Amino acid sequence: MQNLGEHLKQLRNDCGLSLYKVYEKTGITDSRLSKAENGAWCNLKLSELRKLADLYGAPVIPMCMMAGLFTVCDDRKVDIFVISQVAIS
Repeated sequence: MQNLGEHLKQLRNDCGLSLYKVYEKTGITDSRLSKAENGAWCNLKLSELRKLADLYGAPVIPMCMMAGLFTVCDDRKVDIFVISQVAIS
């Protein structure tokens, strides 16, 4: 399974978008996204992941799980997504 950075970079490249073009469309700086894609730093907020998911036409839940914002709990044989406090800020 890919990590979040690899996943984001692949989605961006598949869409044929430069880092700067993503910045223009989402407001997420090219420096911030580049660091996230290369694994140097990744502290993207839920709102930023939503913007990227919308832009790339990709589901946001897997991104959130890769970022550690959501976890899956098996409670009474029902998968429940739990949002961490970090995801809300």
